[in-house]
Amino acid sequence: EQLRFMENGRTVLCVEVEARGRQFWELNNPEDVPKIESMLSEMGLE
Repeated sequence: EQLRFMENGRTVLCVEVEARGRQFWELNNPEDVPKIESMLSEMGLE
């Protein structure tokens, strides 16, 4: 998706984050939302 935005002249901004000790899960489908919400809750980031 990011390349498509750039190919169409749009600006894409990124933010570097410290990821050590954190879990990550890509949000690609509506079915991913409960998994991500659970992970955020476990990290205290509700």
